[in-house]
Amino acid sequence: LVLTPEQAARMTADFLENMGVSGYAHQCTDTVYGNINDSLQKAYRLQFTRAIGETAFNFVSGNLSGYAGGGADDGKGGYLWGWTNESMTFLVTDRGIASMEWVNPYEVSEVVTEDTALLDFASVAEIFEKMIIVVNAHIQEGLNRRIDINRAELGLMRVLGPATRGGSGIVIPVWDFFGKSTYTFEDGSVAISDDPNEPYLTVNAIDGSIIDRTLGY
Repeated sequence: LVLTPEQAARMTADFLENMGVSGYAHQCTDTVYGNINDSLQKAYRLQFTRAIGETAFNFVSGNLSGYAGGGADDGKGGYLWGWTNESMTFLVTDRGIASMEWVNPYEVSEVVTEDTALLDFASVAEIFEKMIIVVNAHIQEGLNRRIDINRAELGLMRVLGPATRGGSGIVIPVWDFFGKSTYTFEDGSVAISDDPNEPYLTVNAIDGSIIDRTLGY
């Protein structure tokens, strides 16, 4: 690719502006190979998320899953159907924007409050230090797992409860903690999981509760 990631981001932002689509922010760019116009090409994949005011939704890998925010046992013998998170994905090559996929656009119907008091980060960090161990306590015998956190990001997330799944949700500010896991097996072999957009813990920035992104609340 001759085009730089910065140029690709500017191109997609200009495209959205020209289309009259506002209120979205560029979150991340990676390089992919795919079948574009019946030929294998290298392209940038750019992710945009909705912004409300000055704050945007955090982009996490689950945004691309059809089961994000659902698809789980309700604990009562029933099934909680998934409600896909909103995502906006562009593929950009040197020839321009090759494709755009806008999945499940949200409709913001009501602003509950415009001024929400947030926990200070020191309190959030204290919660993280305690709960990261609890949440990741289940590991098979003989396997050692080391988690290194390299980024904490404050952003928005849609949360919902069993009574509102598939209908409406509430948008709240959250802290997402990103990093990588290193697994060491009994035989000394090592495996690394380092998806930069997979949070290891999501903390409600208002009350400090832990949010399960798979369930959506």
